[in-house]
Amino acid sequence: MIIQGDEVSFTRTQYRICELLALHKGKIFSKEDIYESVYSLESDSQISTIIEHIRVIRKKYAQFNLAPINTVWGVGYIWK
Repeated sequence: MIIQGDEVSFTRTQYRICELLALHKGKIFSKEDIYESVYSLESDSQISTIIEHIRVIRKKYAQFNLAPINTVWGVGYIWK
């Protein structure tokens, strides 16, 4: 992914999370919604991995003083 002219590496799952949120800018997604959208039914991953992926994504964007993902406490995540 290119951010402000620099190439930044994202895992496939991180990219899919960003894509989901960005394509539905302004819509709130719960961890469960995100999990169901980015993982296949055969996945052994847990919903808690979504929290870690969001943390890493935020860290990557923070290098560019960007914070596109907001937490809506008790509800989920939104791309602003």
